[in-house]
Amino acid sequence: MATPTPGAAGTAQPGSATPAATTPVTRKPSIGSQASQTSTGIGSGQADNADRKSEDLPPNLTPEGLSLDPTVKVYDAIVYLIYCPEHDKIAVTNVERARCVWLPFVCLPEGVTWRKASVDGVTQIIGNRDAEQDASVAAKKAPVYEMDYLNVLRIQMPTEKFVTRLANLVVLKRSPESTFKCCQRSPRINWLRAADILGDRIDKIWGPELKNFTKLMIQMNKTEHDAVISEFTVQNSYHYLMLEDSAEQKLLRASQVKPEHVAEIYENFVEHCYPAFSMSYEAFKYYLIRYGFDKKDPRLSYLFGAFSLYGYDYLDFHELLLGLVAMEPNTKHLLEARLKFIFRYYDGSRSGLLTIDEFVVLVQDIAKASAPNTEMTNEQLMAKTEEAVRCVGMNKDQKIAEGNFMKAIQSGRFKGTELLCRSPKSILGQISRIIQAKTEKTVKNVNHDGFLVNRRKTKGTCFRCQAQNYDYSLHCITLDTSGRCVEPRIISDQWIEPVPNDGMNEHKYSIEYVFGNSSMPNIIIDLVKDFYHKWKGPNVEGVAKPIGLMASREDWTVFSKYLTLLCESLKGLLQSEDKLVKINAPALVIGDIQGNLHDLFVMEKHFWHSFPVVANNYIFLGNYSGLLQHGVECLAYLFSMKLLSPNKVFLLRGTSEMRAQNKRTLLFECQSKYGNEFGRKIYESLNDIFDRLPFATIVDETIFCSHSGISHSTKIGALNQLPRDISSVYKDAPIAYELLVNEPLGIRDSLSKVKSNFKDSVATSVSMQNMNSTKAGNGANANGNSSKKQKSAISSAVGVTGFKPSEQFMNSSTYDETAFGNFAKANGFSHMIRSHSLIPDDGYDLRFGNRCITIFSCSNYLRHCAANANKGKDGKTDSTPSGENDEPANACTAAFIDGGNSRIRLLSFDTKGQLAASSTSTSSASAAANGSDE
Repeated sequence: MATPTPGAAGTAQPGSATPAATTPVTRKPSIGSQASQTSTGIGSGQADNADRKSEDLPPNLTPEGLSLDPTVKVYDAIVYLIYCPEHDKIAVTNVERARCVWLPFVCLPEGVTWRKASVDGVTQIIGNRDAEQDASVAAKKAPVYEMDYLNVLRIQMPTEKFVTRLANLVVLKRSPESTFKCCQRSPRINWLRAADILGDRIDKIWGPELKNFTKLMIQMNKTEHDAVISEFTVQNSYHYLMLEDSAEQKLLRASQVKPEHVAEIYENFVEHCYPAFSMSYEAFKYYLIRYGFDKKDPRLSYLFGAFSLYGYDYLDFHELLLGLVAMEPNTKHLLEARLKFIFRYYDGSRSGLLTIDEFVVLVQDIAKASAPNTEMTNEQLMAKTEEAVRCVGMNKDQKIAEGNFMKAIQSGRFKGTELLCRSPKSILGQISRIIQAKTEKTVKNVNHDGFLVNRRKTKGTCFRCQAQNYDYSLHCITLDTSGRCVEPRIISDQWIEPVPNDGMNEHKYSIEYVFGNSSMPNIIIDLVKDFYHKWKGPNVEGVAKPIGLMASREDWTVFSKYLTLLCESLKGLLQSEDKLVKINAPALVIGDIQGNLHDLFVMEKHFWHSFPVVANNYIFLGNYSGLLQHGVECLAYLFSMKLLSPNKVFLLRGTSEMRAQNKRTLLFECQSKYGNEFGRKIYESLNDIFDRLPFATIVDETIFCSHSGISHSTKIGALNQLPRDISSVYKDAPIAYELLVNEPLGIRDSLSKVKSNFKDSVATSVSMQNMNSTKAGNGANANGNSSKKQKSAISSAVGVTGFKPSEQFMNSSTYDETAFGNFAKANGFSHMIRSHSLIPDDGYDLRFGNRCITIFSCSNYLRHCAANANKGKDGKTDSTPSGENDEPANACTAAFIDGGNSRIRLLSFDTKGQLAASSTSTSSASAAANGSDE
């Protein structure tokens, strides 16, 4: 954010207070009132004996008397304007104790009336009660006063609960029978002259109510005046969000601010200010300090002026909301509301015009933001300023009007302002995390029957723990007799949320991408399905079956363009997805596909036939391409699924999504189908997506899903600190590399037993799956010796940490039950679901107390490898094996996480029959992860 040079552009020093919007007192603009450097609130007496270290602490505004749970921020409160007419002084909080100046107040005790609590509060604040004194003596020392209601404010919180703040006017009276001494300073209370309060000579004021109520008291003395009663609801906080065609609404909508986001900021605002309900400069300063600004940052006072939409000495909630959105790092720049925000930042005089000195500061800040390490000479600065003035234009008084300033930026004549007035990191994101963390705790609530109950608020991603707020989907869906989604219709055009032409929101995405027949993902899915049915169809004499999707030479250019467009769209989506994704059950977890398009469509028939209208989440554990011949088609299909349902489909990165591995298989497939030039282009486009895929998923905070392994580091959250684009996982993301290559101890034993029976050609093909390139290190060799090496590694003892080096990949490890248990305990995981390892027969493996689950979702993988290895001998292409060779079989297996029943169910698919033959294609529950069947 730009930092004006102190003194270069004169501005009012904020700190004075004016009445709140909830009262009828008119607010006056702050034109140039300078707070006194030796004001009563700081310099004359109160701070003389203050500990200097307390200056670094935030304000501590707490009620008198009753102690509260520090986690309770908002409560029914009674505020007092205690006035001594004899000395024209008003009681305020002692700045040494509260570290700010405001009105004294108390909390309403449970079961006590407002009237009694009001009387008791006066005694707590200025009384001199002594339990050992005689009653008559205590009565003489008690203050004599008249009390009247001054203001009542009801505030609704986002939880729909209302809190009430009652303000009382207490006027002290002289009485010959009373020995009470007024205007006596105490550890809690100090007394300030009313004239100083009204004259803005008080510093460190927390909220405008002090001056506001003082003015209201004067009005009540002159005329009969009832207490002002006002209310602020959650609906009021949405004012600018609902103000059609306003600059403020455009700012909020362009920044994707929704009612739930406004509610979070509103709750945060109330908790920070309460029992005040507006922000003075002091409250605003500590609000930004809380989110990363330094207390002595010279920008703070200028930012206060920029936030002040109405030009007053305090901020209401709407001003804070709009200001925070305007300075978010990703807020669009050319919006009217943001440009006005920048103009107010530099308009220190609040005149609506920039002086030449103020404009010089602006130009200097642009230069600093554009080249932080470059110092400009005075000559260079003046030259840039003259150029900028020519772009913007000045009036006859040598000043720049707001309208000219905005037009010059929007037309592109004046550049560089997009760098100004930006917060270094998102404050709205920090607020959201604070609110979420707070709601994760167990809080006490009273139900409708009046009983005290413990109700657990939202925790993590667990669906059952979250407060459910349902809304209609935009489309009504028709399902045909086979269950496939057809004929989506918009229920009502009135439900469609408007969006700028170049913007995107949920409704526009649904209309144009998800249910738009001409969207690229839907086109690709239709093409893949059409190819599959042709490839699986009966042989026709004289007609060759297609070897790949649009693999005819005349289609290479078109397909290359299609796939490039698909990948470019997916890049932007993955850019905003975490490397460690947290989701809810129910979820289907699918292991290695290895280019097996047939098995992929078998699973589609059972689990996402009505896609994109589906109830489950879908997690794919990587290795989408491999030794089978349809890797490109599987990838195009899965990428399209991700684009059509980005919050339901999650594609993790596997070893086949690393260039060192897939250049032996995927590159060969691309170039054999689409030629060297287009094949290379398609290969690079696919790898660009691989570089952006996440590495792990957590389901319901307890089930960890990754391609293969666990890491030595138990701090799995570090994944989200990785860059979005990772070309070399080995070099740039060691913790993620371990998730891709580490394996459970002994997982290859069963495979080692059967591999010795293979023909040499099959063994050679299988070894390619785990063979590293020369650059990546030594891996399994082609003559079968890797089996012996692996056996010896498993036979030897694992180290104290539970990890032992493995020869499968460079710098890979095996991990035993101790390492797995430590990793699971450190992260709160009950189970792990992985793939990567071929499991003969059933296609799944349970170990480490059935907590580590391995699945493999490419059936008969070794038979496919044998078919591929021998297809050149008879000229036939690969097809679904049906027992024509004797290699070991394995099932296609997936894992279904059933959140409703807290079960992990293993599903084995019969993939022998044709997709259309439903009677021969069934799914069954093979086992439950906890070892019990239902």
